[in-house]
Amino acid sequence: MAEAYDGSGRRTGMAPFVSRTAELGLLEPLLESPGEGGPAIVDITGEAGVGERRLPAEFCARPRRRG
Repeated sequence: MAEAYDGSGRRTGMAPFVSRTAELGLLEPLLESPGEGGPAIVDITGEAGVGERRLPAEFCARPRRRG
């Protein structure tokens, strides 16, 4: 999946990301202490169209925005 980002790490040409702050909050500790306690595996599943691809894309964009 190709994604376009602007200089600030924000994806361009995408609709706003909404209604997944709780899920992003569950993933946030992985950014705060990467590698602590060993590798982490995250399984994201759901019905078609609920954002299984968009959630990890937004999660990965967070460290890019932080620099």
